[in-house]
Amino acid sequence: DFDCKRRRQAKGSNIADDEIRQAEEKFAESLHLAQMGMFNLLENDVEQISQMTSFAEALYEYHQQCTEIMRTVVENLQEKKVEAANRPKVEFVPKTLADLH
Repeated sequence: DFDCKRRRQAKGSNIADDEIRQAEEKFAESLHLAQMGMFNLLENDVEQISQMTSFAEALYEYHQQCTEIMRTVVENLQEKKVEAANRPKVEFVPKTLADLH
């Protein structure tokens, strides 16, 4: 807003100096808040690392559980495959039209 008003004033638009001053104050406040936020973010690396560690541990645990579930699924499927392979085969004899009457 501040830059826009300054450019418009430089191009000859009728913008009051007070309006530009207010926009500059608002910009200065926003800049200050952004700088403080960035400083706090960078200074708070212990908290960030702790949160990343918790996230990584939770993700690791989740994937361990997924691995256990998949191991069980694979074992069950292997058992079903062996059962299916050992099951006696029934020979299919298609019916004729005469059989249907």
